Amino acid sequence: MRQELIQPTPLQLVWPAEEYLPEYVHALEQGWSPDTIRSEAGREELARIARDQVTFLALQVDPEGNGPRVTPSIAVTSAQAISRIVAAYCVWLVVVAWRTAQPTPR
Repeated sequence: MRQELIQPTPLQLVWPAEEYLPEYVHALEQGWSPDTIRSEAGREELARIARDQVTFLALQVDPEGNGPRVTPSIAVTSAQAISRIVAAYCVWLVVVAWRTAQPTPR
């Protein structure tokens, strides 16, 4: 039975959460990458998720900036390793109409 849409908007920004993780993994497996410059970023995300889903999700919203070292996608002036100096606030885009009409990919 098809569920009715609660919101008329077909797209919704959500905080990364376990309920959306299978869809995120599916997108990564299909070749989507969270980094438009570093194509290997998608494979790196899959590896982090496989190692520890709970930690992966926790680091998506990291206001204290305690996550792992950040690999910059832009040129930097120092050749030294760059520590995480910014907080991480990731949001995921969910296609609401698709989520209500289709089963979640596994």
